[in-house]
Amino acid sequence: MTNPRPQLNRIVNDIEKILDRIPYDVKHKGGFYVDHYMEECLETVDRINELQNVTLRQKLKAKKRVFEVYFKLQKYKGPHVAYHDEQRIIYTGGLGYASVSKAILTQRMGKTVNHYWKPNKAPPTTDRPIFDISEYKGKETMEEWRTKMAAEKKAILDALL
Repeated sequence: MTNPRPQLNRIVNDIEKILDRIPYDVKHKGGFYVDHYMEECLETVDRINELQNVTLRQKLKAKKRVFEVYFKLQKYKGPHVAYHDEQRIIYTGGLGYASVSKAILTQRMGKTVNHYWKPNKAPPTTDRPIFDISEYKGKETMEEWRTKMAAEKKAILDALL
């Protein structure tokens, strides 16, 4: 039976070397593809969990080292690029779903449907005219306004008492 510890050390060392790639990628590619390397860290944690014949303590130490790299990558504030290893990644999505496609992208044929837009229902038809014709009485005078306000005030006070 082979000793799994060297395999575990090799896996973790590969992840720790990611931080050394930052200056090279920035210089030669114009930025660093942080998302790819963060995803690689998480995949490595899954690989560590699946290793056989490794003690729980060894797994925890290895995962701690991998997560230290992951958290340093989260704090990275330098330039980013949207591709890795000369392979462009295309981000697609719609209707709240997002995906990263490396395979086939399909495009809908025909009329696009907006599932969020619902047209207003037409108002019911009535026999009433659209506008109301009323008699124009002109602008009220100050005396008429005072009389009307006094009547409204009296009506409100009577209703409260």
